[in-house]
Amino acid sequence: MALFFAHEARALSTAGDHRGAERAMNEAERFFEHADSAEDPEWLSYMDEAELIGEFCHCFRDLGQGPDAVRFAERAVELTDPKYARTLGFCRMVLAQSQLLNGDLEAAVTTAGLAVEAGDALQSARFQRYVSDFQREVSVHAHNPVVQQFNGDLQAAMQRLDDE
Repeated sequence: MALFFAHEARALSTAGDHRGAERAMNEAERFFEHADSAEDPEWLSYMDEAELIGEFCHCFRDLGQGPDAVRFAERAVELTDPKYARTLGFCRMVLAQSQLLNGDLEAAVTTAGLAVEAGDALQSARFQRYVSDFQREVSVHAHNPVVQQFNGDLQAAMQRLDDE
């Protein structure tokens, strides 16, 4: 139920429904706190605190709540097991977008660079969409050297991927 409410919160935050998203996040948290994961099916084994926090950081980002988005995204990055490279990549990109939302361009580009540098998530079309969205968001700063460096590093990483 925690997963279902977390997904509902994501949908509602994408639609800009602050109250609905907050209600769904509260329900997800409530169900998660009382969950007995020993009875969960194997396909749900990935649903842990890091996953829940990761869902919430997406919500806060989509709702334009920069400080909460950064706080939750930092926690999601911290909690995510590195064996889940794609998930970690997604969390880092949401953190970068959240930092940008807070007006911290340099931190945002550094964080996005770490996500791209890890490389493991680059093969994911969804991850590439996150990166493209970020590039579009920072394009207003295209003449900034950190953005130019990021774009160059991204192009090199994508070229390496194509060469493999």
